[in-house]
Amino acid sequence: MGGESGGRKASKRQRKEDDAAQAAIREKLKSIIIPKVDFEGTTLEESVDFLCLRMAELDPDPDLEPTQRGVKVGFRVAAGEDIFERPLSEWSSRRIRDIARNDVSAWELLYEIARETGMKVEITETGIEMMPRE
Repeated sequence: MGGESGGRKASKRQRKEDDAAQAAIREKLKSIIIPKVDFEGTTLEESVDFLCLRMAELDPDPDLEPTQRGVKVGFRVAAGEDIFERPLSEWSSRRIRDIARNDVSAWELLYEIARETGMKVEITETGIEMMPRE
């Protein structure tokens, strides 16, 4: 019984750590402001490549190594499948009709991209996962 209680504490502690990591990622996304975005007929893959590049360039933490700047975005074709660095399915060619914004946070832009392309966004303890809405 004592082991069970310790297991629950470890599980609660892990959830708190995961929640804190997810909150940090969300705040980082909100802090990265992209001066200009103009997507018209842009594919999901192109828009996420742009977003990742701009997040790395505009990350407000000057002490990070270049490879640690921005937020990692991965894709899942379906729930429970392995995450991919880039889309590997028909979803990568879905197109954005039109997103034109000035001074938009990476957080807002990520959700606009997802909405326009039929994807959903999940924040994990290590980054962002995008997958098709079902």
